[in-house]
Amino acid sequence: MKKLLFSLLVIFISISYINASCNYEKYQQHSQIAGNITYETQYDENNKTYSITFYNVYDGVYISYNNSSYHADSNNEIIISDIKEGEKASFTISTPLDDCKSYMKNITITFDYYNSYYYDSRCDEYRDKLNICSEKFLQFKPNETLFKSIIENYNSSFKIEKKEKVEEEKTVLDSLKEILFNWGIPVIIVIVISLITSSLFKARLRKIKHGI
Repeated sequence: MKKLLFSLLVIFISISYINASCNYEKYQQHSQIAGNITYETQYDENNKTYSITFYNVYDGVYISYNNSSYHADSNNEIIISDIKEGEKASFTISTPLDDCKSYMKNITITFDYYNSYYYDSRCDEYRDKLNICSEKFLQFKPNETLFKSIIENYNSSFKIEKKEKVEEEKTVLDSLKEILFNWGIPVIIVIVISLITSSLFKARLRKIKHGI
């Protein structure tokens, strides 16, 4: 029992010593550097791959991606190329400080698929209607079958919507016709009687005024 307690005490002291040996001042500086790192992506249409450029990568931090480590060049930049479209890539920013945890920040980026139909003339009338015609990059990989399907589905739904609108207009027109048919003749009779009555009244009033 005493040996077990002694072993635990040694482990505790060792861990405390390791943590205490970490230069927290430098670690905070590197943490601030990591927080100021920005990036920009570019797509190569010829190779159908992406490249990513990280900026403000100063001494004291490095970036890991796909089991490889990258350090900044003289411009404080890191360029990573040949990233496949559709890939969800994870870039880890770390510090090489001894006796400190290396992980500082993680950046995850999804590289969308290039939309080869963006410039297709068949998209001209759908630019403001369908994503496959208005977006240069998509979260899904486009192909001819999918492209035609999206166009056909839109046209079908548009025709149905147009048909429903026409039918609705016809329904309104039919209602008006029905109202006129049911009430038109009585209304006309009332109007005619009213006009005749008004004429007779005016004639009678005129006679009274002239003493006839």
